[in-house]
Amino acid sequence: MKTQKLLGILAVCAAVGVMVGAGWIATAQAQSGSQASSAQQGSSTQGSATKQGSTTQGSTTQGSATKQGSTTQGFTTQGSATQGSATQGSATKQSSNEKSFEQKMWSFIKSTRYDQWAPAGDNGDFRKSDRPHGAMVKTYMNRVAAGNSAELPHGSIIVKENYSPEKKLMAVTMMYRSKGYNPDANDWYWIKYNADGTTAMMDTAKGKMAIAGKAKGCMECHSGADGDDYAFFND
Repeated sequence: MKTQKLLGILAVCAAVGVMVGAGWIATAQAQSGSQASSAQQGSSTQGSATKQGSTTQGSTTQGSATKQGSTTQGFTTQGSATQGSATQGSATKQSSNEKSFEQKMWSFIKSTRYDQWAPAGDNGDFRKSDRPHGAMVKTYMNRVAAGNSAELPHGSIIVKENYSPEKKLMAVTMMYRSKGYNPDANDWYWIKYNADGTTAMMDTAKGKMAIAGKAKGCMECHSGADGDDYAFFND
């Protein structure tokens, strides 16, 4: 009887032990699974964060900024197109197309209709002449010159049309008195134009040169005018 009770007690203890052991194993497995899941989730999250950091902040954002910096601020906007070739190229072109003084003066005397100015010494009619002005001439002077033709103050302009014997216009010569420009020749500035308004040229040892400014031939010829004013029409 005592043996049967002892065996019963042992059986109960064994069953309890099995149940407790099973519970402990299940709990351990659950905890292990939870930790594994947590570890995996942590690893996944961290990996995702790392990937996100690498992708968003690293290559994508900063790379885009670098590319934008290279494209927008570097070569395209500030480099060649805007400040480089276009602007300077335009400035160079404008500089090369700027009119010379002789061209500006031609535009001025034509726009103010020099042929309507006061006649100088010939009443606006043809008058016989000699070289270098051709067989016939017509001479005009602006208001400054007409106001004091004896002295021809600074600012005076005298325009002479040069014609062939057939009265065909061959050239236009002009004298402009500019204060301080040429004291050796009474401050006169000479220009010879072709009939089409282009500045006449002459051959020199240095090549072709415009007949303008302190033209040697004009100075030598006009130095013979009475009164040392370098003008013949008022002699």
